[in-house]
Amino acid sequence: MDFREYLRESLKNPKDQRLYREALGEELAWLLRYLGETRGSRPDVGNTEKDALKLTLEEIARHAQALGLGLRLEFVTPKGEVEGRFTISPDEPV
Repeated sequence: MDFREYLRESLKNPKDQRLYREALGEELAWLLRYLGETRGSRPDVGNTEKDALKLTLEEIARHAQALGLGLRLEFVTPKGEVEGRFTISPDEPV
């Protein structure tokens, strides 16, 4: 069994699904804080620690732009090939 199969099986359990989503949310919140700290800013991430995955694309783009960064969203195949890309530059109105 490879990792993807293992993960898919594990996520059939609702408790494991919740824990996985929490971990993803914490990772995104950590990334937003880290970027702010390394760029000498403290973006308002508020209560994103619990709900970071519920941020809209616009909210994430605004966080990025507040740090002078752009945002790139890539759609990739299971093999890692980019099928599509969406980009918002640091100075583009959102």
